[in-house]
This record gives sequence, structure tokens and C-alpha cells, in this order.
Amino acid sequence: MGRRGFRLPGWRQRRCRKAYARYVHPDDAARLGHAIEAATSSGQTFAAEYRVRWSDDSFRWVSGQGIVIGTNREPRRMVGAIAEISERKLLERQRLELAERRSSEERFLSNVSELLADIQDSAQALQSFVQLATERFCDWCLVDCFDGQGRLQRLASAHRDPALSPEIAKVPARFPVTGESASINARVAQTGRAELHAVYPQDVLDALCQQPQNRRIVELIQPRSFIAVPLVVRAKILGVIGFGRGGDAAIAFDQDAFALAGNVALRVAVCLDNASMFSDLRAADRFKDSLLATLAHELRNPLGAISNSVFLMEHATTDPDTLTRVIPILRRQTAQMRRLVDDLMDTSRLRENPIEVTRAPTDLNVIIQDALEMVLPKLEEKGLRLEKRLPSGPVKLDADHGRLVQTLVNLLDNACKFTEAGGWLRLAVEAGASELSVSIQDSGEGIDPAEFERIFEQFAQVHGDRPGQSGLGIGLTLSRSIVHAHGGRIAVSSQGRGSGTTFTVHLPRRPAT
Repeated sequence: MGRRGFRLPGWRQRRCRKAYARYVHPDDAARLGHAIEAATSSGQTFAAEYRVRWSDDSFRWVSGQGIVIGTNREPRRMVGAIAEISERKLLERQRLELAERRSSEERFLSNVSELLADIQDSAQALQSFVQLATERFCDWCLVDCFDGQGRLQRLASAHRDPALSPEIAKVPARFPVTGESASINARVAQTGRAELHAVYPQDVLDALCQQPQNRRIVELIQPRSFIAVPLVVRAKILGVIGFGRGGDAAIAFDQDAFALAGNVALRVAVCLDNASMFSDLRAADRFKDSLLATLAHELRNPLGAISNSVFLMEHATTDPDTLTRVIPILRRQTAQMRRLVDDLMDTSRLRENPIEVTRAPTDLNVIIQDALEMVLPKLEEKGLRLEKRLPSGPVKLDADHGRLVQTLVNLLDNACKFTEAGGWLRLAVEAGASELSVSIQDSGEGIDPAEFERIFEQFAQVHGDRPGQSGLGIGLTLSRSIVHAHGGRIAVSSQGRGSGTTFTVHLPRRPAT
């Protein structure tokens, strides 16, 4: 500024101090005035950054520096310089906005992690999360996950407007994946690739609006922009999470929002995975308790009979009839306990190695007779009628005699266990040139065909509604392993509950070479 006053950048003529002040941005005028007055009073250098009106009528940032010449009462002039700093100020503002955005995102992610930490109630945690997402990131949020049949199911949903949350919940989670008009969530869940739609695809809206109820929802939320991210843990797709923005004033999602959505999805996926593992642990704990209770029941019966037999022997040592009656009971009950312990040991070995069999020439009829001797007391106890159709002569095969007896005992024991008193069992043998089959049919409870494969799983309890009678769930597992070790197969058939069951063991006469 010289004697003739300030020269504004972009203006030809100079301006006096008062006139210059009128060109300063209203928000900066008071601050600039105080700075000039302070410099006038102190005689120090004046320095300030402020906005002034440019010749194109826009406001630009400038940095002004100078010194006032004269006394406080009679300032005569100010010598200094003015430089435009608009670009620097723009960069500073952008850096500040970026820092604030990053800080906001970090707080958001921290809040998400805190909400999803409750794996004991994952449903409530997810619902709290989608509410938070609509407050801080989007207008609506959807979490869809696969169920046991591979179908997408809606686990949680919310809208920024509480009145629209029930409407959002009505949007179908599962939509036919057919071409580009498929539901975005369904497509992402299928492909495992996240999608960013700065503008919501019109073909998807058209497909949704084919149903009147969906058309109403679309009109209410007015979709404008959408992000869908798969929920992936350990290379497994658990589901998908969708974030949407709607309305005329909606800000489109950008790449930064897309990256943030990916971080959020990772946390949601970990929460779901942890909740699943926690649920499995609780189920395993309950199963352990049930297994121990069943094992105690299985051991209590033979132990009770053994205890009673010992008592009779102690008090009737000179009575031959008592000894004659008690010794078979002891032999039978100890054999039952031995079989139970052997089955448990074999089951534990199955986790590491398959069942081993030692083949030798043997007779199938002898194997069947040995097995029947072990289960005959149960048949008699329940009054079950046994029908046999066996070949008249020897049925030779190369097999592990003891293991096949173990298999048939397990199958016959199951038939006895799940057949009501007074029912029947039918045992039949078909002898072919290269294959033998042994079928055990009963008039018992039957099995739902949907359970045919599961009954062979270790510790499976198909009749879990009969405490103390369902067994440990290891007999069929061992039986199938033994039959497979012989190169054979085991099949089950039933018309359902109440129609009885047939197990058929198919065995080759000679091992495959």
C-alpha cells in the first residue's frame, strides 16, 4: 500500500483503506481490522490471511504483510505486500477434510467392532450394526447370509428413517440370479466379487418393480447409489452386505466409500464366523453331556446285572443251580461291556486311520450264528420273533470273521433296540457267484429317508427323542467302515417312521486284486 492506497489483485485502480475494507469477505473483516489496529498500536509488522473480492466477483485468499508508518493517533501510511494463496488454502482445506474423514471412518470402524464383539447374541449385534451403518454411512443396510440349503436369508436390515425400516425388511433376500437384472446382493453372493454402483442400475430397479409390493418400496426409498460386498472368511462366502443411498439429495458412493464398505464387511464376516464357531462349541458341549449320559446308561445296565450276580454268588456259594444261572449272565454282560469298550476304541482310531481287517477263509453262516448268539438274550427279553432264511450249505468267503461278527451284532442290536416288544426281525442271505448280501429287516420305528446318510455319521442320534435307548451313535459308523474295508457297501431302506427298516450288507466273496 502506498500513498494512493491499496491495489487489489485483478483490479487496475487503487483503493483507499476504507474502500478496501469493503472488498474483504464479511467473515474476515473483523479479524483483519483487529490485526491492523494491533500493528498500528504496537508499531510491529502486520500479517494476516483473509479473503477479498476479485474482479470476477469471486472471493480469493490472500496473505497480507506490512508495517504502519506514523503514530497510533496519526497513522500516515502502511507499506507492505499482498500475495494470493487460494491454491494453498484449497490444499489445506482438502488435507483437513481428508483427516477428518479418516478420523470419522476410524471411529465408525471402531464402533462397528465393538457392536459385533457380542458373539453370544449375533442377531442382536447385527441389528445394532445395521442401525449404526444407517446413522453414519448410508441410508439403508441389508445383511443376507446363506442358510444350510444354500439359500440367501435376511439376517438384519434397517433404514435411516425408522418408518421405512419395516419396508426395507420386506425386500426379498433371495432373488433369481438371471443375467444383469439379478438382485445385486444375490449376484455378489454368487460371484464373491464386490460391486460399486455410483448410480443404481435401472435394470435391477425394473426387475424389482415387476412385483407391486416391491414397486412401492422402491418409490419410498428412491435408490440412487449402492454397494454390495461379499462376506468372506477363510475363502468361504458366508453371505453379502448391501449399503444403499436414496433420495434426490443422496451423495453417490465413491471409491473411498467402497474401500470403507470392504473393511466393514470383513468385520461383519468375522463376527458371523465367530458366532458360528461359538454356536458349534456350545452344541459340542451339549453333545458331550448327552454322550456321557448315554454312555453311563449303556454301562449301568450290564454293571447292575454283574453286581446282582456277584451278590447271589456271595450268598449262595454252595447252590449249584444259582451258579448255573448266574455264570451265563456274567459272561453275557461282560461280553456286552467288552463290545462297548471295543467300539469306543475303534471309533477313536477312525479319526486317524481306517479300520484294518485281517482276511482269511471263513463261512458266512458261522459268522451269522456267532452274531445271533450274542444278541439272542435281547431277542428273548423283548419277545421278538426272528425269521431266518439262510443257505443250507456253507457260504465261503475271504473276510475278517471277528469284524463281520461285530458288524452284524451292531445291526441286530439296533433292530432289537428300535423294535417294540412282540415285533419281528427277518434275516436273509443271498449268495451270488461273486457277491454276498445279508439283509436285516425289522418291524420297528423306521427311519425318515432324509436321515439315511446322517445315521452313518459318528455319534449321530436319529432317535434322540428316546433318552437312554438311542445308543452312542457309533455302531453304524463302525459297521460301514468295516464293510468298506472289505470292499463292500451297506445300504438302508425304510418307508419312514413306523414302517420298519432294512439294512443290507453287500460283500465280495474275494478281495479285489
